[in-house]
Amino acid sequence: MDEIILHDFEEPNPDCQFNYLLDTAAVNRFAEHRDWIDIAEKSLELGFHYYKTANQDYELSGRGAKTYDANCIPHVKITDNFRAKMIAFDEILKRLKVKRLSSIASLMKGHWLLDGTYRILDDKSKVGEMTKEIFQFDEKTRAEKPFAQHYDAMSAEAAMYHGCTLVSDDKNLRNIVNKYFPERAIPTKDLIDYIQAQLR
Repeated sequence: MDEIILHDFEEPNPDCQFNYLLDTAAVNRFAEHRDWIDIAEKSLELGFHYYKTANQDYELSGRGAKTYDANCIPHVKITDNFRAKMIAFDEILKRLKVKRLSSIASLMKGHWLLDGTYRILDDKSKVGEMTKEIFQFDEKTRAEKPFAQHYDAMSAEAAMYHGCTLVSDDKNLRNIVNKYFPERAIPTKDLIDYIQAQLR
């Protein structure tokens, strides 16, 4: 494969117990707790690896799944506060050496990367069942924002498919993941506490 296209892609080592997918809420939490970045950066020396999907790139640039209307057109409003956080987001991804994982393809317009890293969901698998439940979560929000759960579902699917632990501060998302894969979704603070225990 073309190394230029896939420069940020990495297939996790399945034998590594320290593979973590950071969802957008987790990256946002790091931006709010700058001291956590230092702690997580030290974990790299212990063999920790951090991952994202292409969806995090969309969300961290202000195009979250809830910004898309029924015609899959984003309505983005970048506040000054968010613009300042975007600088922190870039720093976090660089310092933690966050790599991109393959993820399932979406039918959302403009959401295909033709680099071989998108997969078709195996909806008969345990991961597929979990993903379908996340897609269907929060019917009230989906009535207005039909793609609201897409990024969460795709990130959770990628984490479980690749054997990573999902780091998310979305309690509802964690609950669904942990229902299918116990203790495989944790809040950011739990990750930081775990790293600190490993560093002692």
